[in-house]
Amino acid sequence: MPYLYLALISFVFLLILFWFAKEANKASLVDVYWTMGVPLLGLSAYFMEPLQNSRKTLLLFFVLLWAFRLLALLVHRMTLDYSENPHYVKVMAHWKGKLWTHVFFRFFLLEGLYQYAIALVIIRVMLTSATSLGAIDGIAIALFVTGFIFEIFADLQLIYFKRQNPGRICNIGLWSISRHPNYFGECLVWLSFYLFALSTPLGWAYFFSPLLVAFRLFIFHIPEIERHHKDDPEYQVYKKETHLFFPLWHRKLK
Repeated sequence: MPYLYLALISFVFLLILFWFAKEANKASLVDVYWTMGVPLLGLSAYFMEPLQNSRKTLLLFFVLLWAFRLLALLVHRMTLDYSENPHYVKVMAHWKGKLWTHVFFRFFLLEGLYQYAIALVIIRVMLTSATSLGAIDGIAIALFVTGFIFEIFADLQLIYFKRQNPGRICNIGLWSISRHPNYFGECLVWLSFYLFALSTPLGWAYFFSPLLVAFRLFIFHIPEIERHHKDDPEYQVYKKETHLFFPLWHRKLK
């Protein structure tokens, strides 16, 4: 039953946010759901289980950190430009019929299902009265810290570079050793969440969570960014010099 209650909480939040998006005529408000939906599930699950332990509390703290970073990025982006996200405009241009019906089912509902699926690994930890922190949790902590540092530094370096060099391809710091260092960090973060779950009964079965995150990045986000720059000569040079995903220093061309 707790899983059903959590799904209902997530769906109600989805409906409320969809209503605001429709009223504002701004489909990209679905991004707010992405930044707040997972922590909402984590918080709700945390308080559903009366017995708390250090693993649950630490994981919840990490999830909230992860969400705060995304929210900060979203606020930064909307502060610079509140207009509709060009990606959503491009996608919606091909839809026929009732636009907001498509928006609900193709943006909000699919996002909700995806979020609930990947958040199950977090929910599993929150709803399980497990033992105290162990060696695997130590590895999980190290992975999260590494991944989160990658994400934060990649964000800050990109923002700084774009301010100083508008229209140019960022190739400083972490962006000089990976074309998508933020996504590399994201994969480490979700792998760390899975490692936390390994200490719970049947926690190993939630391997699909980090795999779904990686699948979405490699099938949708990364190819979309690469296609966007396919006619950019500067990016083509950058592409030859810099690895796609893993941060490696051994590809720089002379």
